Amino acid sequence: MTNGTIGEREPNHGVFETITGSPTFIPVEVPSLYANNTQFQVSPWDISLDFGQVKGRGEQGNLVIQPLVRVLMSPSHAKALLNLLSINLHAYEAEFGPIPIPPEFSSAEQATS
Repeated sequence: MTNGTIGEREPNHGVFETITGSPTFIPVEVPSLYANNTQFQVSPWDISLDFGQVKGRGEQGNLVIQPLVRVLMSPSHAKALLNLLSINLHAYEAEFGPIPIPPEFSSAEQATS
């Protein structure tokens, strides 16, 4: 599988160029979270992904979701992330077989294929 970093861009005399090479990560404690629910919002300037966990159903049968974290990124960064996810999911399926998608999500899969 491919490990990918979506590089930031830095100015170079008014022209932007892609940073190449391996990034150096600042050593900090990064929490590891499990999410089985994702909500998103899109604007012309950014994309917001809210990751959470489904905790069950409420009294009226609606899902109870615990929000965990919100990640905001530019549309171009989101598109690069989509590309890396696609590459890695195809590699995963090549090694382990197809990932089943519940029928209620099949139209969402077709929209991104």
